Amino acid sequence: RRRQRVDHGLASFRWLEGTATNYSNDPATRGIVVNCRDITVQRRAEEVVRQNELRLRVTIDMASLAVFEMDTSLRYTWIYSPQLGYSPEQVVGRTDHELLGEDGLDVMAIKRRVLESGQRARQEVRVGRGGVETTFDLMVEPRRSQSGTVVGLRGASLDISGAKALQAQLLQSQKMETVGRLAGGIA
Repeated sequence: RRRQRVDHGLASFRWLEGTATNYSNDPATRGIVVNCRDITVQRRAEEVVRQNELRLRVTIDMASLAVFEMDTSLRYTWIYSPQLGYSPEQVVGRTDHELLGEDGLDVMAIKRRVLESGQRARQEVRVGRGGVETTFDLMVEPRRSQSGTVVGLRGASLDISGAKALQAQLLQSQKMETVGRLAGGIA
């Protein structure tokens, strides 16, 4: 089986896929049979998918976003761009409790509710690792079979620690400004 790009004139081309079978020893055929089909539409669709996957990867990487799937026992079956310094190999096959200790139990409770209810959930969660607390915006939804049965979870977690720190600084700044105005009004 071979795929070949064939010029079609005026800067256009077609993609063809073909096979050739040698029947030269067959007395009824005595030759080579070539079957060919136009796969241009399929190749263009494959290229669109490939480009979209590249765009999605760049977006996920830039956003500090982890995307994952889990089975019904809440073990990771796939993860892209894991957080907290983990590699995909360190995460796949493990639970949040195994990865995060006690903080992982709270995260697993959220995910278990999604499994049981069949409803999407979104919640801020705080987890500690190596003495550093990180805040995530966690979104989890059921992953269903073609028959509609829940067969696991799919989700994403976004590290929002930086945004939370800026929010806290802004709040502190506003408090200090208010105290300054009050003190100025008293004096």
